[in-house]
Amino acid sequence: MNSFFYQILRKASDMIYSDEFRKRNIINRKSFVRNRKLTFPIVVSMILNMITKTAQIEVYNFFETVLEDEKSVTKQAFFKARKNISP
Repeated sequence: MNSFFYQILRKASDMIYSDEFRKRNIINRKSFVRNRKLTFPIVVSMILNMITKTAQIEVYNFFETVLEDEKSVTKQAFFKARKNISP
């Protein structure tokens, strides 16, 4: 069971980080071109990770635990980046 779970995670990670997936799922082709804190894979991962708490707490926790970065972004920056991804 564990190997199957890790295979799924690996496949999802490869898909999220692929340039083709990014191009298919962004609204504006100029979005997520520059190397910033909120890259396309990070925003998609944050969307998949959002559970129950407020947006700012979830953003802060994601940066602290997953990215191990003390400098988080604001919820407004996350929402602005999220707008660039097609539903």
